[in-house]
Amino acid sequence: MAKKWAHILCLVFLFTGCAFYRSGQLVSENRVIESDCDYLLGIVEFDDQGWFVDRGLVEKVLSRVSAEVEKGGATIVVYTHGWHHDGSKGDSELADFRKTLAALVRQNTENKTLSRSLGLGPTSSRVVGVYVAWRGKSLPWKLDYATFWDRRPAALRVGHGDAPELFSRLDAIYRASNLESEAWTYMVSIGNSFGGQVTFAAVADTLKQRLADQVGVEPNAKQPKGTLRGYGDLVVLVNPALDAAQYESIDILARKREYSPSQRPVLMVVSSEGDWPNRLFFPPARFLSVRKEPLGRSGQFRKKTRTLGHVRQHVTHCLSVEEESCRGYPESDKSARSQLSTLLVSPKVAETAPLSGSFDTCGTTFRPVQKVSPYLPFTVIRATDDVVSHHTDSFNEKFRCFLLNYVQADQLKRLALR
Repeated sequence: MAKKWAHILCLVFLFTGCAFYRSGQLVSENRVIESDCDYLLGIVEFDDQGWFVDRGLVEKVLSRVSAEVEKGGATIVVYTHGWHHDGSKGDSELADFRKTLAALVRQNTENKTLSRSLGLGPTSSRVVGVYVAWRGKSLPWKLDYATFWDRRPAALRVGHGDAPELFSRLDAIYRASNLESEAWTYMVSIGNSFGGQVTFAAVADTLKQRLADQVGVEPNAKQPKGTLRGYGDLVVLVNPALDAAQYESIDILARKREYSPSQRPVLMVVSSEGDWPNRLFFPPARFLSVRKEPLGRSGQFRKKTRTLGHVRQHVTHCLSVEEESCRGYPESDKSARSQLSTLLVSPKVAETAPLSGSFDTCGTTFRPVQKVSPYLPFTVIRATDDVVSHHTDSFNEKFRCFLLNYVQADQLKRLALR
């Protein structure tokens, strides 16, 4: 009998994500700031209820970020990790983030030279990283695969808890810096997996409000009222574990508009063909959550049970290695493509660079899969698995190269417009 109950308890342990395993504070005071490299890295940790683990340490990070930016601007990179990761010292995602910051330091130095040669004004080679840590990993070893259903509500608690405060205060630092005529601060926020859910929850209301304000009382008017400003400069979600229904209003409002050549990207969503957890785990998990809700109309139920990037209607672009194509989408028109670098050869060309058009860079091809504006500020991208190989693969070398080059192009376009 005792053996039978032991087996039952093991099954309960596995299939409920077993909330009995709890990690304490992982980021101590002597780890919360790393400044012994060419970049500054601050770590902000959240508990499983979505609260800051230690507000005093959060203030310390924000103060250092602000002080660094006040030296003449910086590139701020906010990264929210996903499933299987946390803020522990040996976490692989944290190690990969450090490598990305180091690569960005080198690229910013090149940007400074390029910007000067084009007469675009000063930039900053300084890089500041903010790593958003939460309990994406809640069980040891392979047992963590049983927590997919448990970690989504945890990510929602973080995204709707203290995360909006953190993101808003970072945006305030960014905006204050750019009010100074000699300062140059660029900010990109990246969220992977359930970290994509955290990031989207923290900034979605701001993005939706600004988009709705731009549409105003003339929803059928084609030309927008000025350019749309996003959160910081760019938000990137990689294999976000959030249902497509949360994005529906953005998709509807954004597609109704035409955009001027001065419009820059606001939100980029990248969903991989190799993302099997979102494809296989997410629908049944969401079905159990919404099964008692009305079925709705026009595919509402499907959009509630599929992740953003796995509803064909929302997909605007394909990102693949050159000469290949995303499954189920037409082949690329080679005549419409150019190298991304050719969009940055002069200020006149840079300020009208169509960053939602077609181009090649880093051995990849970025192209629309349906008729959209080449200046569309919201893009949902299907990536082949040789660019983003799996659910938590946000630091694949090929994708990292693409993203860094894309950020460089966006930076130079902003400089040219300034």
